[in-house]
Amino acid sequence: MEQHGLDELFDQMRNKLLEDRPDQPLPFLANYLEHMVVLQQDLKVRRQHSSSESTFLSPQDVLISSEASPVVQMRRGSTSVEFLRHLLEESSQEMFSSLSFSFAFGMDIGGTLCKITFFEPLEAEMSKRYEKEIDFIKKSVNYGETGIRDAALSFEWNHGRFHFLNFETRNIDNAVRLFKENELLASEKILMATGGGAQKYASLFRKELDVELIKGDELGCLLFGLNFMLDRVPEECFFLEDHLNPTKSSKIPFNVQSIGVYPYILVNIGSGVSILMVKSDREFKRISGTSIGGGTFLGLCKLLTQCETFEEAMELASQGNPHNIDMLVKDIYGGSYKAFNLSADTVASSFGRVLMKDAPSVDKYSRADIAASLLRMIGINIAQLAYLCAVRYNVAHILFAGNFLRQNRVSMGALSFSIDYWSHGFMRALFLKHEGYFGSIGAFLLQEKLLIDNLTESSDEKWP
Repeated sequence: MEQHGLDELFDQMRNKLLEDRPDQPLPFLANYLEHMVVLQQDLKVRRQHSSSESTFLSPQDVLISSEASPVVQMRRGSTSVEFLRHLLEESSQEMFSSLSFSFAFGMDIGGTLCKITFFEPLEAEMSKRYEKEIDFIKKSVNYGETGIRDAALSFEWNHGRFHFLNFETRNIDNAVRLFKENELLASEKILMATGGGAQKYASLFRKELDVELIKGDELGCLLFGLNFMLDRVPEECFFLEDHLNPTKSSKIPFNVQSIGVYPYILVNIGSGVSILMVKSDREFKRISGTSIGGGTFLGLCKLLTQCETFEEAMELASQGNPHNIDMLVKDIYGGSYKAFNLSADTVASSFGRVLMKDAPSVDKYSRADIAASLLRMIGINIAQLAYLCAVRYNVAHILFAGNFLRQNRVSMGALSFSIDYWSHGFMRALFLKHEGYFGSIGAFLLQEKLLIDNLTESSDEKWP
């Protein structure tokens, strides 16, 4: 510790954490240290030109900005700052292999669905602590009015097993009541959460369950969870073999690690859509998005078909034929339009067939056809926007994620067809096995409190 001058650095970092109280302490500290490295390098160069004095710079000599900085590649152990920065990076990886977790839950409270990742520990002491939760979760796959456990997605890892659950956010009051009645969070004082609901419903959890929701950055948790799964779950990434028959098509595994996944475009389809360019496991930015997403589909479906749940809307769409609703190229040209390479069955206007002269009266259209047309319309538009972003940033791989794609082969087909069409067969739409749960996985894994406890040691001040 004395050799690397870490005592002073720990004090400075602790004070900075208590002053800024960032949502994500680990990335905050990494950026903090990167700035210190940059400033030290700059000062070292200037000192070498001006004098022969020591190039070591004490932490007190550096003024730090909490804004993100460029990634700096440094030789290990040159100074106290570089040493500790590398130590933090190693600690974040070692955290994955730790046998003890402070939490068993990670939660992503979106506008439409609330997703929960539950880690069932097999270690005796932790297993006993979560005995009630384990028994409740494993005894069924349905909970309350809309709660569902995706049993097929469960997998073993690190002396435990991941379970994945979701329910409609509009029923969160009932869900919290269910938690309370079954004492599911009785042993928790804080709960890692992300999504807009982590802030919106914090007072509800505090009042009814005596649990503090600790909010993680939404996109940060999403990427953290996704990259974790890509590294550790075989066949996490796949594409459809036949995008023209998506409900019957085989899923073909796509090994992103063998070809080097970075950079890639991530299209996260929730209530709305966020499009991210991911350059590495730590560097990403939001480059586009649209308000036309899963919430649009469910909202319009409720208005047009009177369905009540996402599952009901998806079931309707899977049974419908959008060709009965959409105006196709052949409806305009009597066949294909070869000059622009448009096949006869290409959609010319979503819902446009309703306006044609030979169209039946409005009350003759089936609810299933309406849902199918709506689903295809949203999928085609999201895919085109994603493709344009990939072209704009010269990125070859487009990954689609989000709870909108959960058990949604119809939209997968629309996305796959569109990406194949616009790229002339050079790109594939890539999908993910655990779509929709990456935010809650990231919230579970980002247990920054372990790091903060180590930094503050005997401090009586509470975090956050």
